[in-house]
Amino acid sequence: IHNSLEDSIYEVGIRCALGYFPCGNITKCLPQQLHCNGEDDCGNLADEDNCGDNNGWSLQFDKHYTKDKYNKLKSLYAFQTNTPECLTGTVPAECTCQGLEIFCDAVKLRAVPSVSSNITIMSLQRNLLRKLSADIFNKYQDLKNLYLQNNKIRAVSKRAFRGLYNLTKLYLSNNRITSLKPNVFEDLHKLEWLIIENNRINRISPLTFYGLKSLILL
Repeated sequence: IHNSLEDSIYEVGIRCALGYFPCGNITKCLPQQLHCNGEDDCGNLADEDNCGDNNGWSLQFDKHYTKDKYNKLKSLYAFQTNTPECLTGTVPAECTCQGLEIFCDAVKLRAVPSVSSNITIMSLQRNLLRKLSADIFNKYQDLKNLYLQNNKIRAVSKRAFRGLYNLTKLYLSNNRITSLKPNVFEDLHKLEWLIIENNRINRISPLTFYGLKSLILL
């Protein structure tokens, strides 16, 4: 817990269980992950004070990322002459393309769509994906960012991310993943961000993170 939060505990005499923090001067404790997540969970904004640590940073980033992408899509429809043209050839009707970036967000997809192999960003947020099969992304070896958060993914094949040698950011947050197999990230030598929060993971092997030589944020 942040020092300032510790101070508040002693000032008002509120003690919270491990993993929880007090809501200022009211007798309410909340889970630590709600601290600095950009929302007033306490009701008095106490959980948004003293945000010097990184707790909740990825939830905030997800929100800003999503907002930014929708702003881009609005710009695409309103100012089509000012946005990069699609450089990937044909894309599924429910998806949007800018340059080498594909966005298929919140369109009720149940499977990973097949698109051009030269894409650099693939966003499949807020769909109905339930599993990631072996070699499902293998042909996308130029892919740098892969956004799979807010689906219903339960099963991830050991070979799901094989061939993604240039991937730098992988979002798997807010799914239903229960386990990550040994060597599942083996080919992701350039991965810098791996976001897997808010899943149901109950088993991780010592070799789960093997191959992640460039990882900065987990």
